[in-house]
Amino acid sequence: MGITDLRVQEFEGKPVLIYWAGTGIGGHGEGSGTIWGTSYKEVPQVNTGNGLKSDLHGFRCTDAGTVLMISYPTIHSARLERVGGTPAGYLFACHVQEVVVRTGSPSAEGSSAAKALTVTM
Repeated sequence: MGITDLRVQEFEGKPVLIYWAGTGIGGHGEGSGTIWGTSYKEVPQVNTGNGLKSDLHGFRCTDAGTVLMISYPTIHSARLERVGGTPAGYLFACHVQEVVVRTGSPSAEGSSAAKALTVTM
């Protein structure tokens, strides 16, 4: 287990420390985000929703009480012919989510694979 991306940001109008904690896997990671308030109390730990694991890059607080997080789920049996690949390849799909910190629910999300390729699961 490692920790990375420690920085000061603002959450609910106050300065907070945020960081990512998890396991690095070949240039990306699987873990969750942590926010510590001004009294060094942990604000709820934040995970990407829908069964995804947060990547170690790009954990950002917004003015709306949400965080922006990315993950790289592996898609197996992806049809990659349009990009010079095989009909049954795999890829890491960059997945972006905006997650409501207080509820842990995704409020918006998008995937590079959904836009660029025809994916069969």
